[in-house]
Amino acid sequence: MKPHLLLICLLFAFKSSLAQDSDSITVILKISDEIGLDVEEAFVRITQSDDNYEVTSNQNGEAICRLERFGEIKATIKHPLFVKRSITEEIYENTRLDTIYYKVVLTSIRSLNLEEVRVSAPGMPEVIFGSKLKSVQDFEILDNGDVILLAYPKQLKKGSQLLLYNMVDLVKDSIELELEAIELTRDYEGHVYLIHTSGCKQIVVNENAIETTDINLFYYNRYIKPIIGVSEQKMFFSTYDALYPEFDYYFFDVKDSIYEKFATVKDAEMLEEYRAEYRFADMYDPIEVRRKLNAKNYELATGIDAEIYYGRKYFTRTVYYESPFAPMFKVDNSLYLFDYHCDSLKNYNLDGELFSSVSISHDHQRRKLGWQKVLVQDRLKRVIYVLYERGGFCYVNKVNLITGKLQEPIKLNHRYVEGVQIHNGFVYYIYRPFESYQKKHFWREKLPN
Repeated sequence: MKPHLLLICLLFAFKSSLAQDSDSITVILKISDEIGLDVEEAFVRITQSDDNYEVTSNQNGEAICRLERFGEIKATIKHPLFVKRSITEEIYENTRLDTIYYKVVLTSIRSLNLEEVRVSAPGMPEVIFGSKLKSVQDFEILDNGDVILLAYPKQLKKGSQLLLYNMVDLVKDSIELELEAIELTRDYEGHVYLIHTSGCKQIVVNENAIETTDINLFYYNRYIKPIIGVSEQKMFFSTYDALYPEFDYYFFDVKDSIYEKFATVKDAEMLEEYRAEYRFADMYDPIEVRRKLNAKNYELATGIDAEIYYGRKYFTRTVYYESPFAPMFKVDNSLYLFDYHCDSLKNYNLDGELFSSVSISHDHQRRKLGWQKVLVQDRLKRVIYVLYERGGFCYVNKVNLITGKLQEPIKLNHRYVEGVQIHNGFVYYIYRPFESYQKKHFWREKLPN
């Protein structure tokens, strides 16, 4: 009896294996580049129904996976030297094959002809990213240390590309932009946005892949850009308007659902000239007479002061107008307001109460000192810097937030650098040698401790 029982078990196991084989099929993705060379170590994610499979291509460019015999499959192929590719295929019910081949051709990222890596002495500038074919236009550093680069081959308006770079030697992902990009920017939470001529896109990094979501530009400028920071139950924002020389800082209490103004910035001299544009209009000029009449009619219809309407529409277009400049930064549990219109650095607590105020004068003698009207915050080190430029060289000055005084200036090594940002004790910027044909590279320098 025992030999017969063993034979029955073997037959049952054989039939089960045949049934399993009949319910599955081998799918092989043959991955190559544009000239037919096999692509090794490409990461492939395959989705079938609710199941996900992850494989890597071998030295022959083959990504092999065992799947169910029937149904739709979706595959995403990634490689640091190639543009990400997604395909969708169908395994039909009438197929009798045991193995199916799909050919996938990847497009090279032509911007990745990187220069050799050089080890620099501490404090010396070093190239973080450089290409012989593309220039870096803008960048934003992510909280995890990676960086998003906006690059272009010849002209920004003729095509550009977003790169996710790991700050060492690897482009994790890239996407082509068919729109005319303008700049990269970030909000108070560190989310990165791409401003372009047609609107705005939010850039999301999901598992080392770049994704973009369209956002209304008006919504971004109105509801995201003005926010300075948040606490456990308050959100701090400004009513800044580049076309009016006065604005306020508010907080919104989420718990009580109330808005409260806690600071006001006013350029009194500019505001007086702003309003005087209406009062001193040339009454012998029929055009200006018509403008004043329109402004008065607008005041009667809307209640908005005719002097404000007139100044906003006409004075702001002259060379005499300057937008107000009084940025606020949230550092730990304090809000620091650099009110240059009254020469003071004000410290508020998170309840909007003025804690201290000290005098500042580092914006005086602008032409002589080369003040750039730019303040940069190192969010990780919780430090704020003021930028100057003299003789083409950029100088970085750390601000003592208690006294308002500046520490000794730190001179960067290159002239005419662009887009200076400071992150975790390093200065990052875009630079190419003056009057050279070299593409603009992404550089950094370490600040002294």
